[in-house]
Amino acid sequence: MSADDDARRVARTVFDRPVSLAAGAGTGKTATLVARLVTWLVDRGWEDARASSQSDSPARIARAALRASVALTFTEAAAAEMHERLALALAELAEGRAPTGLPRTELPPQAEERAAALRDALEEPVAITIHSFAHGLLARFPLEAGLQPGFRVDADGRERERVVRELVEETLAGILGQDLDPRWAALFREQVAP
Repeated sequence: MSADDDARRVARTVFDRPVSLAAGAGTGKTATLVARLVTWLVDRGWEDARASSQSDSPARIARAALRASVALTFTEAAAAEMHERLALALAELAEGRAPTGLPRTELPPQAEERAAALRDALEEPVAITIHSFAHGLLARFPLEAGLQPGFRVDADGRERERVVRELVEETLAGILGQDLDPRWAALFREQVAP
């Protein structure tokens, strides 16, 4: 087995230690990550969900396994792509076909039935952005994180710009109503904007 094949197998099947996946564009990282998710969901994730839900209902176990799984990405587009690929992989497996990059030999015998239940239960995305994940975590525990409950994330910086503009305008209004400090006058002469 080549080193690449071995690394892909580890990425798909090893869950008892951290695994890092680094590769160039177009080398199959997303396919490997989706294969890892599918492998987890139909095997150990399923068993963990069955134990924690104390249910034999495939629909309940599938929902619990999906709720307990997450794949973090950096962009909304990547999260959407991963969600679509996961849905497709589960559908392929449910129909008896091996998903791209996932040898059938790495899956348990019940994989097809479990994949069908997971496909049917896949309502919310498992793949989300790291920003979304962090916001969700902080929103659940705002006081522990030193935040106000109901805080908002200013991801694009517009709110920060608005607040700074308001503060500068208020400060300038106060300054212009008094004798002008020579330092402010020098800035105005140089046409330095707020």
